[in-house]
Amino acid sequence: FLRRKHNLEIARIVLKRTGQMIHGYMDFVAFLEKETIIVDFKSDYVQSMDELRTKYMPQLDVYRKAMRLIDPGKPVRTYIYSLFLKEMAEMRQ
Repeated sequence: FLRRKHNLEIARIVLKRTGQMIHGYMDFVAFLEKETIIVDFKSDYVQSMDELRTKYMPQLDVYRKAMRLIDPGKPVRTYIYSLFLKEMAEMRQ
């Protein structure tokens, strides 16, 4: 997906039903024909990808929900890339 149309550091603001606004930056977004892919790069010193999944699942859920509002009707897949472990893992719902 790196060879297709993509953006780096997309700023997004999401308004939750509670009226609360959440601001965040999506590190990498690939807008593919049939899906959107979000990759979040992490520099945490961890022993496993499971540590990152546990810590950042809520953040990636917000990104996924925000992208569904921005580009409705298209599936959104989210990934975390660990700069320390040099691994990438999909964040499944």
